[in-house]
Amino acid sequence: MAIIRFLENRKSVREFRNKKANKKTLEEIKNAVEKIGRESEDKNICFNFYEDGKSIYKKLDGVGGYNGVMIDSPHYVGLEILNDEPRTLLYGSYYMEKLITQLNAIGLDTCWVSVKDADDSLLNTRGGKVDYVLAMGYPKRKLPFTVEPEVERLGLTDIVYKDEVENPIDPEELDNLGISDLFYYLRYAPSSYNTQPWRFLIKDHKVTLLYSHIKGHDIRYVDVGIIMYYFEALAESKGLNSEWTLVDGEIEGEKANYTKIAVFSI
Repeated sequence: MAIIRFLENRKSVREFRNKKANKKTLEEIKNAVEKIGRESEDKNICFNFYEDGKSIYKKLDGVGGYNGVMIDSPHYVGLEILNDEPRTLLYGSYYMEKLITQLNAIGLDTCWVSVKDADDSLLNTRGGKVDYVLAMGYPKRKLPFTVEPEVERLGLTDIVYKDEVENPIDPEELDNLGISDLFYYLRYAPSSYNTQPWRFLIKDHKVTLLYSHIKGHDIRYVDVGIIMYYFEALAESKGLNSEWTLVDGEIEGEKANYTKIAVFSI
């Protein structure tokens, strides 16, 4: 399945070739951005395509990127948030990740870039706030036999609980429910600094998405939106066509605190 192959091979590219997309590809990018904008138009977010990547790079170099080192790419997409509600950023990352899968399908690699310290007037916004842009293009060629570092992933019993938090589910039960491979591939979803903060509580034919954190620490809603998108995409590939319903609540565990995010019926 396409979504599984994408997750297995998903990577962020930080070094792009100085090669602009051709006319046909540019049209495909614009169509993808416009389509995702229509899908998310009621979520208080919008997506801005910056065709002139060099101009954006010059504006953001020194204030955006990783420790002030901006990612240089031929094109960017800005994720503009129109209010400061946490769920808005959640939806923003959900649809940005959906856009990433579509850009990958037309042959482009991407990278999330934080630009929180940048002046929004540099990015021609529509009155909102741009904390992230998506760099896109074609990766620089690597030396032959270059070995990519392995990314450590949590196991199924580390992230999936049964009936109560921190009670690991029996993998055989996941098999019986027909969703063990869903959670297996979900572990490939990206998260900030590969923290993998999401947990899943299965009870009464429902999956509750939890965010594991130390009490008092902020929730990275970008990570939340990303995992929600990939869960739904993987579930749909298995014929489960439900959607997440946002919920509230806190659960205190022995190892961590857990914020309830959303519920999905299985």
